[in-house]
Amino acid sequence: LKEEMKKEWVEGETIRGEIFFQGQKSFPFSGIIRNFFPSSCGIQFDKFSYNQENVIIKTVNELQRLGQVI
Repeated sequence: LKEEMKKEWVEGETIRGEIFFQGQKSFPFSGIIRNFFPSSCGIQFDKFSYNQENVIIKTVNELQRLGQVI
C-alpha cells in the first residue's frame, strides 16, 4: 500500500473501489477495512454477484496454479 493510502484508511471504515482483472470487465466493490499488513490490507467485501464471485475464484485458482509451477 502507498503511504498516502495508509494515512487516509482507517480500520473499520467503509471503502468503495473498482476491481480490475486482465481480460475481464471491471466491477465496483465496497467493503470494510479489517486490518493492515506491511504491504497490503485485509478488506471484508460486501456481497458480490455470482458472476463476480466466479471471476475472483478463477483468478485466485490461476494464481495458485502459477505459484505451484514456479
